[in-house]
Amino acid sequence: GWDITTCTFTCDAAASEAAGRGGAGSGTAGDGTTGAAASASVQGCPADLVPVWKGQPEPRKYQVQAYQAAALENRIIVLPTGTGKTLIAVMLIDYFMAKASSGNGELQRGPLTLFVVNTVALVEQQARVVQVHSTATGIRVNKVTGNTVAWTRDAWEDVL
Repeated sequence: GWDITTCTFTCDAAASEAAGRGGAGSGTAGDGTTGAAASASVQGCPADLVPVWKGQPEPRKYQVQAYQAAALENRIIVLPTGTGKTLIAVMLIDYFMAKASSGNGELQRGPLTLFVVNTVALVEQQARVVQVHSTATGIRVNKVTGNTVAWTRDAWEDVL
């Protein structure tokens, strides 16, 4: 068996690439490569175990690196505003939804992903990004704020 703890995550130029560009997720990296075309960033991991995301927009190299590390290991991703953390979150949602799907690609009851933000405006924005960019079959996005749901058991059953 392969031990995941032997993988080493390297995010060689994420901060400098991110600082040089605004935007949420597409474009070319500082080294001229596009995100998905970048080589695997998790050293020591067999190539067939390194997760690949095939959605749009094409992620930058540092987004691919952060996604792969977070998919394989428990990670917290910290990047400046405007560097595409939401796209990384969509990539991870898709990855874990695919892992939980049945053999025919249909989602079973669960898994649930809770994407927490601190304003109603961000709830709207993040839900829209997940709906537009997710590649998960049958994904359902519910927007829940303090003002939208009566906090009863029935309300939670509807949301979940």
